[in-house]
Amino acid sequence: MLNVKMMLAGALVAAAAAVGLSSQAGSSEPMYFYYFYSDASMTDVVGFRRDVCTNGYVTSAPLLGQRTPYFDTELVGMCPGYLF
Repeated sequence: MLNVKMMLAGALVAAAAAVGLSSQAGSSEPMYFYYFYSDASMTDVVGFRRDVCTNGYVTSAPLLGQRTPYFDTELVGMCPGYLF
């Protein structure tokens, strides 16, 4: 009886691992728009960039303006990811 329980436990672990791997294949990732500000008051926008979906991966479009440590983000969509 102990062997049967061990085999069932092993099968459950294997099934859970397979489900975890398959869920990563088509998982979508968020894409953001980044606004860069001149200072901590965050009133003057000095640069911006947007994430884009390229071949199922989130990549960064070119920065327009200046990048600073003061920024805000806005969710602009989801990248669907690969389907296999």
